[in-house]
Amino acid sequence: MTTDQNYQQIYRVGGMLDAGFVGQITYTISLDQVYDELDIHFSFDKRLYSESDVTPELIDRLQTLCTAKYNAPTYPVEEFRQTILHEMKTEIHTMAELNDDFIGCIHRQLTDRHMLYTKEFTSDGCLAQDTFSGVLKVTVLVFNVLLDNTQYTLTVSGHPVGHGVIAPNFNLMDTVKTAAGNAGASNAAGSADNSCDAESAPASAVATAGSSDVSGAGSAAMAGDSSVSGAGSVATAGSSDVSGAGSAAMAGDSSVSGAGSVATAGDSGVSGAGSAAAAGDSSTTGSSSAGNTVTASTRFKRLELHNHTVESDGSLTCQELTEYLAADHVDAFAITDHNTTSGQKKIEQLLEEKHYPISLIRGMEYTTYFGHILCLNLAKYVPWNSIDQHRPELLFEATRKKGALVGIAHPFSYGDPFARGCRFEMTISDYSKVDFIEIFNNPEPLHEVNERGTNLWMSLIFSGYQITATSGMDLHNRAKLAGCYATYIEGKNGGNIASELDTAIHTHRTWVSKGALLLTEVLPETNELLLTFTDAHKPGFSVPKTAQVVLKGKDKTFTTSVSLDKPVRVSLNQLSGTDPIIPLLYEAASDSCVNAAAASTSCSNTADASSAAGQLKEIDALPAIEGLLCVSPVLYRD
Repeated sequence: MTTDQNYQQIYRVGGMLDAGFVGQITYTISLDQVYDELDIHFSFDKRLYSESDVTPELIDRLQTLCTAKYNAPTYPVEEFRQTILHEMKTEIHTMAELNDDFIGCIHRQLTDRHMLYTKEFTSDGCLAQDTFSGVLKVTVLVFNVLLDNTQYTLTVSGHPVGHGVIAPNFNLMDTVKTAAGNAGASNAAGSADNSCDAESAPASAVATAGSSDVSGAGSAAMAGDSSVSGAGSVATAGSSDVSGAGSAAMAGDSSVSGAGSVATAGDSGVSGAGSAAAAGDSSTTGSSSAGNTVTASTRFKRLELHNHTVESDGSLTCQELTEYLAADHVDAFAITDHNTTSGQKKIEQLLEEKHYPISLIRGMEYTTYFGHILCLNLAKYVPWNSIDQHRPELLFEATRKKGALVGIAHPFSYGDPFARGCRFEMTISDYSKVDFIEIFNNPEPLHEVNERGTNLWMSLIFSGYQITATSGMDLHNRAKLAGCYATYIEGKNGGNIASELDTAIHTHRTWVSKGALLLTEVLPETNELLLTFTDAHKPGFSVPKTAQVVLKGKDKTFTTSVSLDKPVRVSLNQLSGTDPIIPLLYEAASDSCVNAAAASTSCSNTADASSAAGQLKEIDALPAIEGLLCVSPVLYRD
């Protein structure tokens, strides 16, 4: 890079990575002056396979891997060849810390990127700084290396305080801005949400100069200060630290919109305007099994808990994302960019200035080599680059101490060789450290990913763990929101969304729904279960007249057909010994269900639940995931 004449080169290092390397290389730089501007420039080559690289042997090896790991079908050779050429990639990102405080991460599919800090501009993914002094650490996060002899270069340059007026390098800033604007990726597996998981031990990693920490088996530090450990590691000079093994949417009426009420700026995780329901929006029927009665002051809030912007690998700016979700009548959303919190303050400022009828949930998606971790109500960055695949609870506990909620994102996504790290492959010994699981990641395949995620959550519930279910759009662009699952919680008009979310997660009271909410309440005096239904007014969703309720227990599963325009009572006699119970709402499977609904709700001319009686029928297995409308809070009776 050619810098402005007022910039001084502070540090430069080059290295080489071999195929299969997974891990991080940290360069520690002592700043001998105070700088008011800084440019961290990183580049590498060999991002994609070339035509000559894709041999019959490689195709066969990767096809075998996909079949073994994902039970994937045998793809046509030419189709799979094109996939290898265009979707499999070397993936390297950069992260910076100043005096051990996080100052930025660029998580994008770029072979050349600048982490630029000037008085007028800060790169997306980075936190603005007044000055730079002390110790700068730049970590090269290597998620995947396709080819041997992949070369990289890291250069740090800066402008010392008091060294004249800066003539900004506008060409450089334009380049950075253009790269950010074009960095959006699709929501397809293997494109947007990328991380890394080692197929094999790293062959080599070389730091040619400077002070460095190199992780990964087979690493070498050529020069500088370092210490080396790990399989096959070599220090040829000096010492090195080496550890480890290798869209504006539709208008329309919604319970989300209405009169606006402003949330105070001091509220944690909340800034700007909060939306208030118009008169009549509050749900007044039904109450929770835990005794949390849904009253006139309580309403259901729609949350979108998994979203990305240009601060990482999304295509929407912070303002565009906010406007897009507000237009769809979302109550609150989380910003969960990959490995950076840089968008939080930007959105908070937007909400304060423009008073959008939506609230912000501070968050981040920890994008690691072994899986993705969603953290909500996370206001302070917690380092993850020392992640232990076999003890992820260490990171869970560290973020929880900062008041965050910890969840597993899309646990069964496709990972290696398409998008390393997307699949959750950490060993969790204690699931009590996990607050929630994203059972539905809307862009992901229904059966291969989401059904397996839902089944994992259910199995943990029946194993005695109390873990909350959530969903996420995993937005990287203006993807269609209609027909997708959202997370709903109970809240109050003008309520603090951070506090309400914390309560909902810790009391396990969330609804994962396409727009119809199933509420349950145990009636001890009659030993019945009261089922009521609420229209969440999600744009693009129409509540059907009839549906199926499935009550899933550990050893028994029951179903009954219902009409959604009236409450229904079912006897609990058949459900004895099935605690806990997971209530599920399905679309009516056939005309027979409609007829059964009419038979089971004999009081079709009245909304009085006391005269409605649902007839439970034990079934052998849980219905297929198609047609699932709502996963309701787990019902604990004992």
